[in-house]
Amino acid sequence: MKQTPEKADATRRKLLDAAAEVFSRCGFAASRLEDIAREAGVTRGAIYWHFTNKQDLLRNLMQQRTARISEKLKAIYLSELPPVQKLRHLLQASLLNLETDSDYRSGMHLALSFGAAEEQIELMALRRHQHIQLIIDLLEKLLQECARAGALHPEVTPALAARALFAWFDGTAGLWLRTANHPVISLADQGNALVEIMLRGIINENE
Repeated sequence: MKQTPEKADATRRKLLDAAAEVFSRCGFAASRLEDIAREAGVTRGAIYWHFTNKQDLLRNLMQQRTARISEKLKAIYLSELPPVQKLRHLLQASLLNLETDSDYRSGMHLALSFGAAEEQIELMALRRHQHIQLIIDLLEKLLQECARAGALHPEVTPALAARALFAWFDGTAGLWLRTANHPVISLADQGNALVEIMLRGIINENE
């Protein structure tokens, strides 16, 4: 029986979710399509109906997860909050989502390519670069708004601050993801304090 478009889409989403779980648990190189099919509760043939191979599955998963992250960040950027509050909220939400949102967490895990095989790194390199550039551009636009509001320290430029904030987040996210089973910090409890420490060097306290 031919699948309806709705059922086919549901199966595709189920396969992507299963792939995220298996890749995270086993690593890309050690993951088998049989494992992904079993995790999703479908046959291996269902994978080939939607994806050509494991590499294609990874590409689509990376695209889906990073798109979801981008949508969350853009929604904050387009909100009606004052510029500094938008910046603060964006950074706080980015840290909190790592701990509380499994889709966001798996997207960041893929984007940061921890322990990735060479093949996986090559497949994800372009998407990772695009995702990083999108976030930096978004931060820079937001920091330009802060500058126009007189909220940046005089010696801080939006371009430099955007890259500093991304480097800080990349390092913080990396530390948390690498130690997630025995975290050295709780992003839910300490994330806001970490954001405030970082912002002190960028935001003018008299803004």
